[in-house]
Amino acid sequence: IPLADRRNRIFFFTRRALQAKPNLALVFPPSRRKHSSPLSLHMLPATATASAAPPPPPPLPASPGGEPHAALLLSLAYLPLRELLSCAGACRRLRDAVAGDPLLWRRVAVAAPPLARRLTDEALLALTGRAGGTLRSLRLLGCTRVSDAGLLRVVERNPGITELYMPRCTGLTAEGVVKIVQVLYECKGNLNRIRLHGICRMTKHHLDAISSAMCKGNQQEDDQSLFYSHRVHEVLNTNDERRIDVDVCPMCTNVRLVFDCTRDGCRFVPSDLLNSYLLFASKISLQIC
Repeated sequence: IPLADRRNRIFFFTRRALQAKPNLALVFPPSRRKHSSPLSLHMLPATATASAAPPPPPPLPASPGGEPHAALLLSLAYLPLRELLSCAGACRRLRDAVAGDPLLWRRVAVAAPPLARRLTDEALLALTGRAGGTLRSLRLLGCTRVSDAGLLRVVERNPGITELYMPRCTGLTAEGVVKIVQVLYECKGNLNRIRLHGICRMTKHHLDAISSAMCKGNQQEDDQSLFYSHRVHEVLNTNDERRIDVDVCPMCTNVRLVFDCTRDGCRFVPSDLLNSYLLFASKISLQIC
C-alpha cells in the first residue's frame, strides 16, 4: 500500500473514532511531538498525585505562655542566695517567679565571700524588700560594708525578725546593735537568736542591754548553762539554741564566744560548783593582772 493511501486510511479511521467517542482526544492528541515530555501533575488522576506526594502535616498549635512548672518553683525554696539570683537571671518567667514570691525571701543568708564583700546598705535593702515585710531570718557573715543605718532600715521594715546573725560585720558598732534590738522590742518583735561575734568594742554594758531587751520580748527562760572548756567554732551553727553567742569571759571580763564542754558530767554541773569555779577563775585573773 502506498504511503499516501496509508496516511489517508489512518486519518479516516481516527476521525470516525473521534466522532463516536470524543474522550479519546486525550489518548490521541491532535499534534505529535518528536520528543516526549514528562507528564505534568494536572494530566494525572487525583489518586496518583496523592500517592506520589502526600500533603504535609498541619503545623502544631503554639503552646500558650504560662507559669514555670510547679516542681521548679518548689526547688527554688532550697537554693542558696547566690544560686537563686543566678536562676532569676536565666529567663523572664523565672525572674518574675523569683521576684514575685515573698516566701522565697523570708530567710536571707549572705555567707559567700564574694557576695558578702560587695553587699552594701542599698543592696541589702533591695534583697530584704522582696520579702514584703515578712522577713524572719537575716544572716550576714563578714558583710563589712553594711552599716548601722542600713541594718536599722531593714529592721524597721521587717519587725517580725526572729533570727539576726551578723558575725564579723566590722561595719557595725555595739551602740548600733543595741539600738536595733531595742527597735525590735518596741515593735513587739520576737527576736530569739542573735550572733554578735566580731562586733567591735562590745562590752558588758552593751551585752546586758541586749539581753534585757530580748528577755522582755521573749519570756521563755534559757536554762542552758554556759561553759568555756570545749571550742566548737561554728559561726552560723543552726543547732545552737542559745540566744546570744557571746558572753563575758570570767578570766578577762571581755565579751567573747561561748563554748560548751562535750562531757556529759559538765552539762549537768551543780550551780554551787559552777559559782566556785567562776570565783576561782576571777581570782586567777586578778593575780595575773
